[in-house]
Amino acid sequence: MPLEKELPGSWSDKRSTIPSWAVVFVWLFYVEWLMEWVAYWFSRWALIEILGYIARFSILVAVIAYFAGADDRRQQAEDQRKTKHYQAWQVINAAHGKPGDGGRTDALQDLNRDRISLYRIDLSGAILGGTSEDALWIGVDLPGAKLSEAVLRRTVMSRANLREARMSYCDLDSAYLRYADLTEASLYEADLTSADLSGADLTGASLYEADLTGALLYDVDLTDATLALATLAGAYLRNARIANIKGWENIRDLRLADVYGVVSPPEGFLEWAVNEMGALCIEPNIKYLTLRDSLLIVAARRGQRPGRLQPDNIPIAY
Repeated sequence: MPLEKELPGSWSDKRSTIPSWAVVFVWLFYVEWLMEWVAYWFSRWALIEILGYIARFSILVAVIAYFAGADDRRQQAEDQRKTKHYQAWQVINAAHGKPGDGGRTDALQDLNRDRISLYRIDLSGAILGGTSEDALWIGVDLPGAKLSEAVLRRTVMSRANLREARMSYCDLDSAYLRYADLTEASLYEADLTSADLSGADLTGASLYEADLTGALLYDVDLTDATLALATLAGAYLRNARIANIKGWENIRDLRLADVYGVVSPPEGFLEWAVNEMGALCIEPNIKYLTLRDSLLIVAARRGQRPGRLQPDNIPIAY
């Protein structure tokens, strides 16, 4: 049982305790004295004591109810999560085969945040991303997405965040991935034929056995990327940063790949690419472009060996 408060003294007694420097605040001390009397009278009321016990009991009941309903709350949260995922898949499926976004960007981001696999999803021709209030393009945000065997043909994913995404066996034929962040992404045996990866960041990415035939790789960052057994025939690699690329000696095909102006190539890479693999390393001009187109046609029709596709009458620039 709570102790009864001590009877407050008179106002004159209270006033006598006020320091001389605090006399100007005497009204504050008066209010405090009044509150002491109020607290004293309340402490004498049995009703107030009963209300205190009721408050403590209510807290106890609330704690017991909280733990008793834990399973129900977990089930409710799980049901809400499933409903959200079901609605997201509905949006994606309803927009299948249609151009534009169709709400797929938000739906994909919601699924990926909950670590839902996007294995074999078909997003062909979709435009993923949107504009900010400042009219700047914001790419779809799918870090670590599980996109193995996804069909992304002609899909627009510029400035997408695909860091550490799992994209093995993905069909990215003619996909638009300009300035996308593919740092440490896994693109094992991905089909990137004619894909536009200009300005993309592929630092540390795995392109093992990937098909990059005719891919636009201008100004791409391939630092520390793995290119073993990759196909780069006809790829445009000008200004690409290729420092410390792994497995370049085992690149499967570099015929007519444009390697002029690559940045920080490994020692011996350019000589090997041009003399042994048939890559082109010449300054851009009309004669070069015409010759390159002609040689691509010749390569397709006659199946010439890579080492014979480099013209002998045009100077090579290392």
